[in-house]
Amino acid sequence: MRKSQREEMEINRLRLGLAAFVSASPKRSVRGKRKVAKYAEELTNWLNEVAFFVHDPGCGVNLVLAFFESDNELLTGCIDHEEQLKKVFTENAFGLLCDYARRLPETTLELGDRILEGILSGREGIRDLLAGLSSDYLEPRVIEHMYKRAHEKAAACADEKKMHDWLDIAAALARELLDAERFLSTLKMMFGEVPPYATVLVAEIHVRLGAFDEAAQWLLREPPADEDLETWDRLGDEVLDGMDDPERVKRFFLHFFRMRRTATLLEDVAEFFPEMTRDAFVRQEASEIMRDLRFSTYDAVFLVDAGHPELADRYVAARRNQLSGQDGKLVEELADLLAYNRGALGATLLYRELLERLLTRNRTSEIEQGLSYLNMIDLLDERVDDWGGVMDTDAYWQDLQTRHADKIAFWVRAGLIVDEP
Repeated sequence: MRKSQREEMEINRLRLGLAAFVSASPKRSVRGKRKVAKYAEELTNWLNEVAFFVHDPGCGVNLVLAFFESDNELLTGCIDHEEQLKKVFTENAFGLLCDYARRLPETTLELGDRILEGILSGREGIRDLLAGLSSDYLEPRVIEHMYKRAHEKAAACADEKKMHDWLDIAAALARELLDAERFLSTLKMMFGEVPPYATVLVAEIHVRLGAFDEAAQWLLREPPADEDLETWDRLGDEVLDGMDDPERVKRFFLHFFRMRRTATLLEDVAEFFPEMTRDAFVRQEASEIMRDLRFSTYDAVFLVDAGHPELADRYVAARRNQLSGQDGKLVEELADLLAYNRGALGATLLYRELLERLLTRNRTSEIEQGLSYLNMIDLLDERVDDWGGVMDTDAYWQDLQTRHADKIAFWVRAGLIVDEP
């Protein structure tokens, strides 16, 4: 028997094996750690056999795509303990699919259509993973075709959410095409305007194109969101490495640094400002921060990390009226940092802000957290030398109890009032 005949026989056997898994879905019941592990092993063994017996990349892609397209049936009746079954798709199957895809001599428009059709049809976090094939394994003409088809599907949708989903896919495909204009136009169709997070993504497109000046302009449009910070930092480094004009590099670095000051970026000061010592640069930036009337938790953290906690303390105290609009997680992180770095007044004000928010929410489940803020405020009291017009701790407790007199459970737990029998 020739090898091609043997391979065809194995392919047919594997198709029947997958069909058997699918046909068993109505009566499947996979619950409990052991049963889930056993079923995950069975599915993995099927994928391993595909990898071992199927050498033709086209046949391999078709088989593994069929596996993905059967996700709803394969997972029917399963309670996925620790996402073991999901990992069979996202790790084993996707890795095998990528291996076959990279060996394809040419990708077809039909493959693009098949991937596109499946993206929104299966389990969340499984079949939509197929979109990741486009960046590394599909040719530009196929991605272009998928982009146009996604827009056609969006235009044909009466359901707004479905239309939004198709436009989201089209936007992702435009990014893979490195087409900033079409990426932005698609986002405008989705949201009516360009959302703030797009600036980092457009900058990334320009970096990949080697257009570093354009990338710099997009990076400097507005500070990044926390979830984009890692990408923003990486792109900033690539822009600094890619720009040619030393003066433009220096201007970009200073603007970039001031948008999100960090002690880590201080290490680069000597490279771009050799005429300044680190201490001189820090003093310059500290002066800029203290002159800016807006409050930034990031600038306050920078002052502490750069060795000036006393300035951070003053900075927070002077802008205490702006604390209510700040992110709670960042406020707490800054409070902890100041509390242990000679910033007693600033930390006290931040803990007070957190306690006020908690009392306003009035959730029984948060009482313990509120008591921890109360304890920190008490501990910091004796370390504040000058209240500078701020209510001292005793006066603050009286005022707080007056404004939140209805929070009886909290005050009883705090020991500030006696529970009535």
